[in-house]
Amino acid sequence: MEKTINQVFRGQVKKYGDRLAVEKRIGNSWETATWNQYYERSVFAGLGFYELGLRKGDRLGILSENRMEWVYSDMGGLGIGACVFGIYATVNKDEVEVILKNSGAKAIVVENAVQLEKARAAMANSPELKAIVVVEEKGCQVDNKTVISFSSLMERGRARHGAESGLFEKLADDVGPDDLALLQYTSGTTGVPKGAMIAHGTLMANILALDAVKPQYGYDTDNVVGFLPLSHIFERVPVHLYAMFKGITKHMAGNMDTLVEDIQNKKPTILFAVPRVLEKIYQKMQLQVSQKPPVVQKLFKWAQGVGDRVSLCKERKEPVPLGLRLKHRIAYALVFKKLQHALGGRIRWMCAAGAPIAREIVNFFNAAGIFVLEGWGMSETTGGGTLSNLDDFSPGSVGRPLPGLDIKIAEDGEILVKGDMVFRGYYGMPEETKNAFTDDGYFMTGDIGMFDERGLLY
Repeated sequence: MEKTINQVFRGQVKKYGDRLAVEKRIGNSWETATWNQYYERSVFAGLGFYELGLRKGDRLGILSENRMEWVYSDMGGLGIGACVFGIYATVNKDEVEVILKNSGAKAIVVENAVQLEKARAAMANSPELKAIVVVEEKGCQVDNKTVISFSSLMERGRARHGAESGLFEKLADDVGPDDLALLQYTSGTTGVPKGAMIAHGTLMANILALDAVKPQYGYDTDNVVGFLPLSHIFERVPVHLYAMFKGITKHMAGNMDTLVEDIQNKKPTILFAVPRVLEKIYQKMQLQVSQKPPVVQKLFKWAQGVGDRVSLCKERKEPVPLGLRLKHRIAYALVFKKLQHALGGRIRWMCAAGAPIAREIVNFFNAAGIFVLEGWGMSETTGGGTLSNLDDFSPGSVGRPLPGLDIKIAEDGEILVKGDMVFRGYYGMPEETKNAFTDDGYFMTGDIGMFDERGLLY
């Protein structure tokens, strides 16, 4: 069994080779990479960072929107033993400075001139920062000393690989489960960015726990459209790295404006989203129906009622009566099929986490054959925590604790967690780390919850 994400990556490359691994929409076209190309480009990026002086344990930042260079930098950095962290492209220069200073990053990849200026401004107070790698050179002053183009980084890595072809694999093999893989910056309740330390073993514990809940959630014939920022723990671990672990093809949407078009074009079988996205889809359908003739509105309301009753039978683990099954087939053909078609027509399930979601919305998607998995997690739990199950669910509940995660409720209702997928503490903040845990080692999440008699978390 793989113990690091580096081992997972290399194993999948050997297994899938020239099959499509990941792609990103740029304008009206898609930039693609097979598993072999993904690995080779990550090797060049990783050895490029190595040429810049990064070594095992050094921190590498990425300040960019989602793009192919993001994932090459991520897997390349992890491969040489660096601890890689993302910074949201929307944050201001002051917050970038705080994060770079706290992390002690030796290098940072930035997307363009706008992000370059943020990193430049932070350099004076970030003594460890030696290099800024810029992807889009337009409008940037690249001196290939302090500010280096991404293309130059790749050429340096390519040259080092040519001179020492087994170096990347040697460095990757030297990384163990106790070595830090990433820092996940979160502001929490204080507003001060804190870097949650997540080791390779912590990552693997989360991925394996997700897979243990229901292995058939993901097959290597599946594909997923990702659209949340890779700087977000939910997109980076439960979506991106879990997809890698399962051999799932990932399509990175162009942006939120092209998301629906991208979903219709790529026809994903899996979709990860925040509840707000589901709410907007549901509200849009409600608005469209409200503008239709009364007979159509009545049909929609009838179909929704049928869907609610079918969902309730499944929730109670009761057989769906024959008459209700026939009604559901009619409702699906006349109403719910349109929702499936709008989302590409192949989605089996979608995961919604991060906020509560209304039962009527969950039932609506379920009736369309798109099972909504509700979950809960946070940066400090590597994105995972609890997850509902296709065979054991209740709309409104975020499911049961993932295997290996111990969750209990404090007297004041706070959710307390302990286990292998829980972070190691906040980087460079021993006092904040100490205050985040109970005396018996449980992380105090700050979230309020309760278990029902079945063990489901609400």
